[in-house]
Amino acid sequence: MNALRRHQFAHPKPAETFLGDTATTCGCDAQLVRPVLVEALSPRSLRACMKCGSVTCSEARGDDGRYTGRSCVVHVLIEHSSHVMRWIAQWPRVKVIAHEALWFMHPSLVRTERVYAPAQLRCGTPSRLDEQEARLMIEQTGLTMRDRLVRCGFPTEAPPANLPNDFSIFAKVWNDLQLTPESDPEHLLDRAYASSAIAADLLVQRTDALNLLDRALRTGRQDSALAMLRAGSPAPPDLATTLIDALGAIPMTPSPNVPDRISQRHRMEVLLLMIAERKLSSPAMSAALRALMRKVARHDATLVSCIRIVLRQLEAPAP
Repeated sequence: MNALRRHQFAHPKPAETFLGDTATTCGCDAQLVRPVLVEALSPRSLRACMKCGSVTCSEARGDDGRYTGRSCVVHVLIEHSSHVMRWIAQWPRVKVIAHEALWFMHPSLVRTERVYAPAQLRCGTPSRLDEQEARLMIEQTGLTMRDRLVRCGFPTEAPPANLPNDFSIFAKVWNDLQLTPESDPEHLLDRAYASSAIAADLLVQRTDALNLLDRALRTGRQDSALAMLRAGSPAPPDLATTLIDALGAIPMTPSPNVPDRISQRHRMEVLLLMIAERKLSSPAMSAALRALMRKVARHDATLVSCIRIVLRQLEAPAP
């Protein structure tokens, strides 16, 4: 017997609890289940039942059917301490409404709307839950993410010291909620770069928001700039020129990991999204995008498709 087998016999795997095709342990209607705060904790998920209030952490395992043609998914219960689960259970439940993506992009770039429900909300039927979420959507229209979470309620105490890595996003959001518009702008820009909608909302509220947006664009923090624009930041008058210059400055260095892609493809995608979402249509922008398309054609065909989509968006006739 080799050393590996001796180790496996000496340290058997703990018994696992399989939940079947549902992600909760309560047995209530699956249509009454909602994620807690975030859509997923890849590869795990945290789901709450809106009828009985139970919260379950599970991991989906199975076959997506890519090679067999038959998909099969089973959820496995992931155990955590009761203290941690009590803290987690105080966060709002969320319903995510994703906008149609302009092209196949990283999930963090897809525009979404989130409707938050208080942890105390209980609904006995799916139709009742739909009614409550429709009401909450109306009430939360125009509110920042921070205002929505404050209105719904979140843990007042700091994250537990033994909070597992699975739940690190909850600690980050809790810390973001302690920030204010007067917090260090560099820290706010760093957090917005990490896709923190709360930090982006706070940046937009500052009197120097335009200067910070311009700084983010000129220092390569395009994710922070995109987050600020989506949070409602006013666009500087020279935004189109700045974006044209930023696109032209991206080197065509090949990616070392992905064939026929450039290494800074993410940066270019984010800049193209800003142009499309802000509808920065002008003859100069169209000419710049066509020149960029010719420049990129030999290096990254996927980005050429993205540029073509943005051009169609900008040049489409007004309805």
